[in-house]
Parts: sequence; structure tokens; C-alpha cells
Amino acid sequence: PLELGPSAPQTPHSRSAYGHAWVDEYSWMEGARPSADMSQLLSQEVAHYRRTLQQLGVTGLKQKLMREMEGAWEEAEQPPSPPEVWGAYLYYTQDDEGGGVALLRRRAPPAAHSSNKQQQLEDQ
Repeated sequence: PLELGPSAPQTPHSRSAYGHAWVDEYSWMEGARPSADMSQLLSQEVAHYRRTLQQLGVTGLKQKLMREMEGAWEEAEQPPSPPEVWGAYLYYTQDDEGGGVALLRRRAPPAAHSSNKQQQLEDQ
């Protein structure tokens, strides 16, 4: 059986705002800098995570999943963004096929095309 992970201590602290009052048991986790208690809790959680993966026999699972996700991201072709109207043109971004750079492109809106203009483009 798998063991339960560490649980954060609860230290009740009364709070109120906009006419509502409540008790926040985890207010000790607030702050710009982690406290010694928070650092200890996080260390315990990481150790528990590693023990659990080892017990399940999936210690390499994280690395395998990351490689799969990175590969899928590299292989996936990103569709162009939805066009936005700026002045007389539609602008959109599309990834460059080789460099991973987003290119800003523009085209005339469909309403601006007439059959004559399309014909002239086809004849050229």
C-alpha cells in the first residue's frame, strides 16, 4: 500500500474583507519568502513523490513523458492565428517553417476580391 503524503499543518487565522469573515488554516504559507516550515514541507513532499514513483516502478516516467511532449510540440505544425482587420488588410501570424519564428502576414479581405481580380491573378 502507498503511504499518504505529508500534510501541511493548520494554523487557524481569522480574516475578513468586504463584510465577510472566515478562518484561513493555511495563512502561514503566505509571504514573499518561503519560511523554514514551508521549505521543510516542500522537501517532505518531494521525498514522498520520489518514494511513490519508486514503489510504483515508474521512476523514469517523468522523463519519458517530458520527451514525448517535447517531441509532439516540435512536430506539431501551428495553424495561423485568426486574422484581425487593420485598415484595408487582414493580418495574422504564422510560424516560420524552419526557424520557430512567428511571421506577421497580411492579405486582402475576401470582400475586396472580385472575380475580375482573381482572374487577373490567375492569368499572370
